[in-house]
Amino acid sequence: MKKLTGGTKELDVLSIFGMPGLGKTTLAMKVYNNPSIVGHFDVKVWCDVSQSYNRRTLLVEIFKQATNDNSEIKEDVDIADKLQKALKGKRYLIVLHDIWEVEAREDLGLCFPNGEYGSRVGNHSN
Repeated sequence: MKKLTGGTKELDVLSIFGMPGLGKTTLAMKVYNNPSIVGHFDVKVWCDVSQSYNRRTLLVEIFKQATNDNSEIKEDVDIADKLQKALKGKRYLIVLHDIWEVEAREDLGLCFPNGEYGSRVGNHSN
């Protein structure tokens, strides 16, 4: 929890990884729902990432959770840009649950605005 609320003011990525059954999801959920974490971040998002990762689908889900906007997003909308604008100037925590591919993690990282707000992207995988 100190790594989420303290440390660098720049965007940071924190990972939880290990063998199946160690309790990674339980740990992540307890931290994610902890009152001190809830109060620290302006925006919190929890997204499950399947093995068949689809960038657009995942970014739409992150955007909808981050903005509480459940309206349909048209295919021609640049969702990465829309997400960056929605998160800019906010302290956000985004958990990417069960992410498998390093490329997906790196690709998604480019979609989140950097700033001096102490935002965090967390991921955990097997």
